[in-house]
Amino acid sequence: TTVLCGILHFSSSSSMADLEMHAEVQPEVKLNFDSLKHDVATLQSCISELLPTVGKIHASSWRFPEICSSEVNTKKLLDKIAYSEDEKKFTATRTLLMELTIDRLVFLIQCTFKLLECCGDEQSNVVPLTLGSAVRKLTKQALRASQNFTAIKQQVLMY
Repeated sequence: TTVLCGILHFSSSSSMADLEMHAEVQPEVKLNFDSLKHDVATLQSCISELLPTVGKIHASSWRFPEICSSEVNTKKLLDKIAYSEDEKKFTATRTLLMELTIDRLVFLIQCTFKLLECCGDEQSNVVPLTLGSAVRKLTKQALRASQNFTAIKQQVLMY
């Protein structure tokens, strides 16, 4: 029996010494690669929709800490990233895509936090910089927004 894990093939009859990398194109691997690329573009699109409302957010990029998250040119990066059957190039580009996905997710969470903060009573110019603190604060903001919405809905129904 052979089990496919990424592009490594493991066989129950193989010893560890017999395991070898196969550079052949697996449709699932290419599909996953293309999906990651599309995900980064979609995340960036969502961010672009939020930025006009929330304004500039001064937070360093998770992937490129030397620049501001809003200055990461994902389109330019994605245009340069292409699927490769070469094992080293594939690993490097897939790693970069996963890192870009994390980077854009962190920034999207920060933008969403700022958006919810703009709608609330408490406002500060501090955006959580770490993923954990951003998610924690976003969750609190979302719960507060939900409670406010429920209270308003109840008031409207009373009239």
